[in-house]
Amino acid sequence: MVRFVAASNFQPTRLVESLWTSKINGWAPYCCIQQRYSYLRPRAGAIFGRQVAANYDLIEFCRTHNFPLIGYAPMLKGAVASRPDKKLNKRYAGEDIEARLALLNEVSREMGVSATQLTLAWMRHHEATVIPLIGVSTVAQLNEALDALGLDLDAETMEMLN
Repeated sequence: MVRFVAASNFQPTRLVESLWTSKINGWAPYCCIQQRYSYLRPRAGAIFGRQVAANYDLIEFCRTHNFPLIGYAPMLKGAVASRPDKKLNKRYAGEDIEARLALLNEVSREMGVSATQLTLAWMRHHEATVIPLIGVSTVAQLNEALDALGLDLDAETMEMLN
């Protein structure tokens, strides 16, 4: 028996069409969508093969319909954490990315938390329901991510980061 049905890597229009098809046929609707999502946005036109990055339209749909987004790759394989051994993928190149990464690092230093923790807290405080899907290699990385659960961001910090 299937308890919940979810979508992954859909463009917003395809998600809406799928939900409508489920409704008119009496099928179980999708309960959420899993999509590539991070504080750092890919450059316009970036192609990820079969993966689809969440965009403004999808985030707005999720927000207005209280439709959870499970954001995968939020740390971009460690690049958001400013690890010197991890470089940002070329799909995340440009002035917008550099400015957002600089702001993320500045705010995390001011708050005394890691960029990882700030990114996860930003996702948790998002106007849409965003559930970060994390992958870790060590217990220390898991603990760092779990510590983000206790990090509260006020409206001013969220506005600045957004």
